[in-house]
Amino acid sequence: MGSCVSGGHVQLPGTARLQRERPGCAGLKQRLLEEKPPKLPELKSQTKVPILLPSHLPALAAETVYAHAKADGYTIRLESDPDCDGANQCFLGMLRAKRGGRSSFPEIVKLGETATGRFKPTSCGGSCSAAAIEWKYKGILYSAQLNLHTESEREAHAEITDLAKCALRHGPR
Repeated sequence: MGSCVSGGHVQLPGTARLQRERPGCAGLKQRLLEEKPPKLPELKSQTKVPILLPSHLPALAAETVYAHAKADGYTIRLESDPDCDGANQCFLGMLRAKRGGRSSFPEIVKLGETATGRFKPTSCGGSCSAAAIEWKYKGILYSAQLNLHTESEREAHAEITDLAKCALRHGPR
């Protein structure tokens, strides 16, 4: 099981501040939202959905990450370019919450003593869809989809499952 402990700082241009860490679990981690990024207070004012985020992100496919948020539930897009505007080529991931949503992923995973989630591995057709996980908390469907920088699908499964566990342990922000 992974850890939610911090390490050194990395400053991102104009958006959120992430921290690098190497916790007890495998893989390089990026600390997310330890210091609230500019969008979090704005997001909190626009939604009644509890903001449930992990304290860290697994290493993504790019070093620089820009966080964008909106509050229809909420969606935080992680992109490698501040002007990405949702384009696939700079998509690194997404953290989302939707009141009353339904799980759709195939594999059930244990996230704690009483919590479970559902995992979807990376899939490719005309283009690839990154690994993702969904879980419910107080009637709200939370999901995370990340373009992970991992050696194997097994490692991606462990990283994204740890992310959901961390978000649940940390609780609403």
